[in-house]
Parts: sequence; C-alpha cells; structure tokens
Amino acid sequence: MPTARAKAPFVDVTIERKYRASARRLECVLLDSGSGVIQGMLICVAATVGALGIAWLVLALKFRGPSAPLQVHPDDSWLVTSADVSWFTSTSEKMLRSLLKQDEATRWASWNSLLDQAGLPEDLATSRVFKSFPTYYVDPIKREDPHHVGDDAHLPVVIKDRVSRNPGLLSREEFEAAPERTMNAIIRRFIRDGRL
Repeated sequence: MPTARAKAPFVDVTIERKYRASARRLECVLLDSGSGVIQGMLICVAATVGALGIAWLVLALKFRGPSAPLQVHPDDSWLVTSADVSWFTSTSEKMLRSLLKQDEATRWASWNSLLDQAGLPEDLATSRVFKSFPTYYVDPIKREDPHHVGDDAHLPVVIKDRVSRNPGLLSREEFEAAPERTMNAIIRRFIRDGRL
C-alpha cells in the first residue's frame, strides 16, 4: 500500500483526489506485469491516457465554444507558428483546459508510479517527471514558477498540438544524455535547432 507523502508539486488537489483510485487500480496491473520500471511507467501512462482520453474525447463534443484569448509571453513569441495559432483558435477554451488537466493527470500517475513501483525519492521522481513531460501555460503570468525559470519555464499552450504530434522527438539515448533539466528546455532547444 502506498505511504502518505507530500502533494506532487505539479498537480492540483482536485486532480489528485479524482484520479487516486484509478492510479491504485493501475498499480495492481503494474505489479503483476513483471515489466521493468520504465515499461511499468509507460503502461501506467498509457492506461491513464487511454482511459481518460476516451472521456475527454466524449467531453470534447460538449466543449464547443469560444477559443481562449491568445496570450503568449513576449519571451516565447519565437516559439509560435501560424499553424499553432490556427489550431489554437479552432479549439475552445474548455477543451484546452481539459487537455491541460489530462496532461496533469498523466504527470501525477507517472510520479506515483516512480514513487511506488520504482521506489524513487520524491525529489528524484519529481525531476524525472519534469524531464519526461512538457508543461504549458494559458496565462503568461503563470509562465514561471520556482521549478520552471528561463528555458525550463512553461511553454505557451498554443504550441501544445505541434508538440503532441511529435512524440518521438528523441531517442532513449538522447533523452538520457540531454543536459536540460526539463522537457520544456528540450523542446525550446529543438525549436531553436529547427527539429520541431
């Protein structure tokens, strides 16, 4: 049984409560699978995304409405393309927020998996999650926080679709050797280099 621990620094309390039961059910699958830590984490993420993805797809039909106002921090304007803006303006604000909640649930499930299955300490599990998953902002005021400054700062949500459509940007070896602390910094480097 998982032990009590501090709240993940990247998850809001409602997501944590809402998906705790699902994560516990997934733990049984992971324990019985006999797979390695990384495979177990991927199973957990895939199961979470699969189960939640269907719900969000159904809800997406109900989320037709106005798009969110396009707000990009001046330091991030170079990240955005016209295709990003086109996707953003065709997506409702409710749908954007639900996509961000889905990302948050995936990060939380991975963090729990790293703590419970891999036995990593909280700080190491947190840094691993930050390096594995990008984080986004809708409001430029929320671009930076204590964990995300400079190139590690959250990415503008307007580029989320482009990032999501390119999941295999780096090989396992590139990922392990990357000097960046977060996936956000890796994505900024890839955009700078023209790889994304």
